[in-house]
Amino acid sequence: MIEYQDKYIADALQLISNVEEVLLKLEENPMWNEGIQEIFRVLHTLKGSAGMFGLNQIESFTHILENKYHLIREGTEQLSPLVIQCTFEAMDLIVLMLESKENLSESKKQRVLHIQQAIAGLETQYVTESEIFQTDISHNQYSTPSQASIWLIRFIPDSDLFMRGVNPMGVFREIAELASIQTRVNFQDVPSLDRFKYNTTHLSWDLIITGSDISREAIEDVFMFYLDNEYIALSLNAKDHLSDLELEAINDSFKDFLFHPDEIQAECMKLESRLAAAMKENTLKTYNPEEPGNIEVQTKKNSVINVASERLDDYVNLVSELVILNSQMELQVQKYANPEMSKLVSSLNKLSRKFRDNALHMRLVQIDVLLVRLRRLIRDVSLKLGKEVEFVSEGTDTELDKTIINALEAPLLHILRNSLDHGIETPEERLRKNKSRQGIIRFISFYSGANVFIQIQDDGKGIDPEFIRTKAIEKGLINAKDTPDKKECLALIFAPGFTTAETVSEISGRGVGMDVVRQTISDLRGEIDVDSEINLGTSVTLKLPLTLSIIDTLMVRIENSIFLIPLSSIISCHNISALQPDTYRRQIVYDSELIPTIDLAEEFCMDAGLATKQKVVIISHFDKYYGLIVDEVIGENQAVIRPLSYFHRHQEFLSGASILGDGRLALILDTTKLIKRKILK
Repeated sequence: MIEYQDKYIADALQLISNVEEVLLKLEENPMWNEGIQEIFRVLHTLKGSAGMFGLNQIESFTHILENKYHLIREGTEQLSPLVIQCTFEAMDLIVLMLESKENLSESKKQRVLHIQQAIAGLETQYVTESEIFQTDISHNQYSTPSQASIWLIRFIPDSDLFMRGVNPMGVFREIAELASIQTRVNFQDVPSLDRFKYNTTHLSWDLIITGSDISREAIEDVFMFYLDNEYIALSLNAKDHLSDLELEAINDSFKDFLFHPDEIQAECMKLESRLAAAMKENTLKTYNPEEPGNIEVQTKKNSVINVASERLDDYVNLVSELVILNSQMELQVQKYANPEMSKLVSSLNKLSRKFRDNALHMRLVQIDVLLVRLRRLIRDVSLKLGKEVEFVSEGTDTELDKTIINALEAPLLHILRNSLDHGIETPEERLRKNKSRQGIIRFISFYSGANVFIQIQDDGKGIDPEFIRTKAIEKGLINAKDTPDKKECLALIFAPGFTTAETVSEISGRGVGMDVVRQTISDLRGEIDVDSEINLGTSVTLKLPLTLSIIDTLMVRIENSIFLIPLSSIISCHNISALQPDTYRRQIVYDSELIPTIDLAEEFCMDAGLATKQKVVIISHFDKYYGLIVDEVIGENQAVIRPLSYFHRHQEFLSGASILGDGRLALILDTTKLIKRKILK
């Protein structure tokens, strides 16, 4: 089963993410019974599947946690904050086991041991290394049952059971944990040796299960990896013994049942004796599927197909080739002026755009996939710092390309750490400032045109620009004579090596972080901006494109070179003469105010003397406008982004390249870097 191990690991990691989300809700409401049931089901699934795929350590470790939640589910124990904390740590360890395929270091093994002991409620004691992952299946002895039942089960697995990677012995181990069990095996269908197939199941079993509070759901959990036709389960009333109706049901549903009715009757009598000794005055209630409260509702699930991300990447690449081919055909139609071909190419153009939109939407993922990790970070760090924090999220149904989502996780985590460590005050400090004890961190995301904005806001102490300036002078980032304004001071936090922490801790103080955050966002063709007010809080805003694969651009010419500007950042295009240019100050009048301009021919060291400089493209950077001076605006172009070569990938102002319909290469401008260069000048 090793070849299927990677698929199990991917599914298990998703299940663990679900557990963490439920745990965060259980911290707020420990009496949420559905949450406890959900965690138990996930742990049961993890345990049942891990051993099948050769991950025996995970199976053993999860079994201990499953037992704990079984007791909580039954009401024997309470869900305490310690259990929740141990469960969080256990999930972290299971993730480590999954990602390393159980190749843990000695320190990690000791951590596993510590959590095992904490979960089991044991005193710290010496346990040998060989016992750390030893499985100890304890059979529940129903000494004080409250409701008795007897189950008859016919277990007839399909012949392809082994090919599906299922071990039938797991059924008997799990049932043994529920109650007493008797089994008989049917050898009638086993062929002779010359016709025997080693990878085919030939056996079937009949089982009698006696115990208390055995629900149909518990039986179905045992057979969760089997098809409905592979088992039949009938519940009998132990107290009333077997009625004629029940015997008739056995004859109808369990033909050739290996157990004789007298034996079943004897099991009922044994169970009745146990019940009489344990609960003399307890009135038993027969399980009746038709009774209100016992109706099983089967919810209809959405039809979803899991597709490997590599296949989606291939699909997007094929659509990209279609877009390029469409551009080539458009060029040929313009060249030969064929009306019929023009209509066909126009239809193909519409179809290719639909293909493009469909391919890109298939890769879009809701931002809420990151929330569990973000909430978990806030919970752990706030506990470590002794701070009280409420996390509020809005617009988490906003979607982004999966590639961007994956790259975005680390920057968001770092921004949140800064909010918790540098922004939010301790409860005592907040009370002195007439604030509530509990700080608030808001995560807000929303669409704006072809971009997604993400804001992380806190109501902490804010950032003091003068303090930033002093620290920057100490670290030699600026001169003592420099007097940057508030916006420029806040931009200094993105300088490499900059930190305001006085001491180095495991959370902050190393001066590594915000510069990496800015670089990561820039690599995603995004922008980052910080705004803050002292004692009111800080807001970090990220502006990101919806996708990185195919974008709509404006094609411009600078001398003999073609450049592409993303349409998402463009406001309008004008003749330079119409905007009253001030050549000396490099400014133009736009919307009744002076805005700075950037001469692209000059930036790319081209011969400015040959440029006609007839056009200016107005672009936006957050709330400010800038003008890009070009020689000619050619028109819109649907660009397939290709990465630059190894030797050119560090070029300033360029985010990639694209192939035009005539085969020429066009470079894609990174307007964010252009503007930052302009600001620094």
